Parts: sequence; C-alpha cells; structure tokens
Amino acid sequence: MVEVKFIRLLTALLVTGTGVALILQASYQGCNDPTGVCYPPIEKTLSVPLVSR
Repeated sequence: MVEVKFIRLLTALLVTGTGVALILQASYQGCNDPTGVCYPPIEKTLSVPLVSR
C-alpha cells in the first residue's frame, strides 16, 4: 500500500553576499492516488539571476 500526501511548500529566502545567480534544486515524486502507482522521481534546477540594488 502506498501512502499519498498532498503538501504545498512555500518558503522565503534571505540572500546575502555576492554572486551572479542563486541555484535552487528540488526533487519530487508524483503518485496516482486511486491506483497507488508512483512515477519516477523528478529533479528540477532553477537558476535565478541576482540583481544588485
């Protein structure tokens, strides 16, 4: 039996220091709730350019 959880994640980041970009990496896995079948894990990388003020 597979336990399926529904979670929303919201976070705030305080970025200090110097750099060109902030690299965010996330991994997650989706599942079909009625059948209990899970898909392979997915990894995503996002590069956010940093702008000086």
